[in-house]
Amino acid sequence: MALRFCWLGICLLIAATVSAQNSQSIAQLKQADKVQNSRERITFLLSAEGLQTISNDSIKVAYLQKLGNAYAQAYSNDTALYHLNEALQLVDSKPYKLLKGEIYNSLGNTSLTLSATDDAMKYYNAGLEEVGDLPTVDGASLKSRLLGNIGGIYNELEQYSKSLEYAQASFQVIQEYNLTDRYFMGHLVLAFAHSALGNLDQSMDHNLKVLEIILENGDSSYLAYAYKNIASIYHQQKDWELAKKYYLSARDVAWAVQEYEVYVSCFSNLAEVSEQQGQLKTGIRYAEQGIEAAKTYGLLPKHIEAIKFYYSLLKKSNETALALSVHEEYLSLKDSLFKLETVAQIEEIESKYEKAEQQKEIALLTAQQELTESELSRKQQVQAFLVGASVLSIIILVLVIYSQRQKAQLRHEILEGQLNEYRIRLNEMLGKYEGDFSLSLEELNGRVSNPISEREYEVLKMIFTQKTNQEIADELYLSINTVKSHLKNLYDKLGVNNRAEVVKFIASRK
Repeated sequence: MALRFCWLGICLLIAATVSAQNSQSIAQLKQADKVQNSRERITFLLSAEGLQTISNDSIKVAYLQKLGNAYAQAYSNDTALYHLNEALQLVDSKPYKLLKGEIYNSLGNTSLTLSATDDAMKYYNAGLEEVGDLPTVDGASLKSRLLGNIGGIYNELEQYSKSLEYAQASFQVIQEYNLTDRYFMGHLVLAFAHSALGNLDQSMDHNLKVLEIILENGDSSYLAYAYKNIASIYHQQKDWELAKKYYLSARDVAWAVQEYEVYVSCFSNLAEVSEQQGQLKTGIRYAEQGIEAAKTYGLLPKHIEAIKFYYSLLKKSNETALALSVHEEYLSLKDSLFKLETVAQIEEIESKYEKAEQQKEIALLTAQQELTESELSRKQQVQAFLVGASVLSIIILVLVIYSQRQKAQLRHEILEGQLNEYRIRLNEMLGKYEGDFSLSLEELNGRVSNPISEREYEVLKMIFTQKTNQEIADELYLSINTVKSHLKNLYDKLGVNNRAEVVKFIASRK
């Protein structure tokens, strides 16, 4: 009997120990979610005691998924796929539908970063099959994300009607389950979908909803996307100044919140706008900055995009030798990313296309020669009727366009007023400081625990002029790596993570 009680006590002790370890692991995973910087989150997950030897399958899967997502956000995509597939293998034979759907969603996101569109679509659809119609809020939230992501792929494939269809399906799920934390993303996805289809008024309406939600909850992490979409609307309307204004805002916010894909793509957009304005030198500078940023963050698709605009601008500027060199680099990068045919194969396809077009023209001319006189006469009558109808249509169209332009001008003025108001309030929310930097080095060192050097102080003042790292390096005659080192030292000494927090820190101590 005594032996039996002893054995029972040992079993209870083991169970209590395992339970405590599981509770500790869950607490560590929740703590990891609070670490904003992806590299720091990876370090935390790899070094946290007990997470490497988790015995509970569901906790281990959650750990591997978080680790994979962190590597994906740090653009270490191969490592991300390794950990996510490891998580999928663990959960594959178990009835964890929601968890399996989340892993498929993460695999889709990582594949999309690698431009593996087919793989991403496969993973998203697999996630939808797993989640099905789970009657839970978490299931509905995942379903809305998966539908939105599929819509994003169709947008990239330029199948804009399908993109809008999936965006609307995603938003319908959000409304059905009243997913308050998803309304923001639902409006943002719809804004992109409508913009791609040229429904600019609907797109602007959804963007304004996005800005309202940002003001309500104070979360500026997706502000860059809203700004960029507003810029693209003005871009399509060929309002170059407003397009440039909002692309610049999107770029600055994206850099502050570490949305580097948006940050890099804004340089290509700015290069394109500058080209449309005939400002070729400015466009070249933006393209060069985009190329440098794409290299820094390892974004090969964005690198190719920036190189493409760079080549076009150099060619228009008659810098032929450099343009040819850049074009060769563009072809090389494109080939390495998509693993497509060589330049010779492309030329062969173009040659075949031109030959087919010529044959089509010859066949058309032959058919025209075989027409009878009566058929030609009838054709001329039809053409005369069409010309008359076209002239009448043009007159009606001119009148309609004039009326619409009057309405659009009035709406434009109203929207611009709203957007300026949002911009002012959002700048206040982000803690931007528009005044001169007035604290002396002695005053500043009197208010911080770790003294700031004179060179770090000079870099700090440059932050308040909203200069980029390259602009700071040029003005202070430093390398860009030295500027980055000074910024890191400043962040450590002030206890902040980015420029926006630096400004808030200084402003709070004035």
